[in-house]
Amino acid sequence: MKARTLGFIATGLLCPLSWAHAQISYSYLAANFAVTQTDTSLGEELDGKAAEIVGFYELLEFVHIFGGYKAGELNDAPLETQTFRAGVGLDFDFSPNHSVYFDVAALTVDTDIRTELGTVSSNVDGYGASIGYRESNHTRLEFTVSIDYVDFSDIDETNTSLSTSLQYELNRRWRLEGGVTLGGNDQAWRFGGRYYFRPRGTR
Repeated sequence: MKARTLGFIATGLLCPLSWAHAQISYSYLAANFAVTQTDTSLGEELDGKAAEIVGFYELLEFVHIFGGYKAGELNDAPLETQTFRAGVGLDFDFSPNHSVYFDVAALTVDTDIRTELGTVSSNVDGYGASIGYRESNHTRLEFTVSIDYVDFSDIDETNTSLSTSLQYELNRRWRLEGGVTLGGNDQAWRFGGRYYFRPRGTR
């Protein structure tokens, strides 16, 4: 597990930072399936899976909004989660193919634990913040890396993670996406796709 984690971090950090060719867009809809691994306080690693859908939309040249829903479960434990998030972000393009962004979001996580006596549910609220970098250039690939912070004030828990992803452009609207999230108590390996909306001011 630790060797795989170090390998993914090295891959993300050593990826060439000069890739795809279209201008960076913050108006898209993405859907992903993930294989997850959660580290428990007892030192166990629990495997699971999750599905997520998230949408971004550029309101102004430097401002975008977003929202998302994720459902996850553990393979060998009777636990299921649903995560809702909504927020706003700032993005700055220092060239047509290089962009940095800063996002803040409100989070709600619903947890259901199945027992012999029924289902026990809980709900916690929190917030998240991300700072990231996106780059594309002369191929069909785009590289993204971000540092993500989550604070659940209801249970006094925080988590910081590193996310990397590659998107492969199929055409002007559709891209395939693969990525990994590492750090804290959770790891995820994702695969899915993105649909990009028309840029503001175009028909």
